[in-house]
Amino acid sequence: MPASDPGKQTLLTNFVAKLKDPAKGYATKYSVPAATITLLDNGRLWFDAIMAHLADVRTYSQSLTALKNAIIEGSGPLTAPVPPVFTAPNVPLVAGIFTLLASVAQGIKSVLNYEVADGEDLGIEGAEIAELLATIAPDLSKSRITSGGLVEIVWKKGGHTGVKIFVDRGDGKAEVFLAVDTQPNYIDTVKPAPGQTAIYTYRAIYLDGDTEFGQMSQPFQITVRG
Repeated sequence: MPASDPGKQTLLTNFVAKLKDPAKGYATKYSVPAATITLLDNGRLWFDAIMAHLADVRTYSQSLTALKNAIIEGSGPLTAPVPPVFTAPNVPLVAGIFTLLASVAQGIKSVLNYEVADGEDLGIEGAEIAELLATIAPDLSKSRITSGGLVEIVWKKGGHTGVKIFVDRGDGKAEVFLAVDTQPNYIDTVKPAPGQTAIYTYRAIYLDGDTEFGQMSQPFQITVRG
């Protein structure tokens, strides 16, 4: 994954354009759903609009600084710059667009008939992409206790189907499967016995369809009272 925002913009633009190109045939060859391509394209439109506006804001800031200096020093143009107006794309916002890109990239690269030349054309070959794919995992760190004393497992969808959640209830037993959740957030309805306290530990992994994707999350521990 490119470190710079312009590099990310170039990757996203190329990736979406190549997936949308019927002459390339990548969407069909690698079974990328049309809805997923639409999400990627919507994210691209927003990212492009924001990048363009940031460039306009920088230019405006420079012009405003020049005007300030002209007022202070008595030289230079005395023309007030016009603030730039952000024009939002008329498509839904998409969160975690580069996580989604990486997810689609891993799906493509896991297909048996995957060709490296295709990956190079799509821009998904390279050490940076491989490192990102190896680190995708749900973030449970914002999970919390609700007003009713239950644990709310907070996670972000990021273009994935859902998460598979596991729990260790601190009772000396092994970690067990808790649930599959397809819409954030998940409420764990199990509490310790009345008057008892336990430390619950949760982990989760993303699902794309019915297939686990990426890595298991970092454990999240929280004290729960019965």
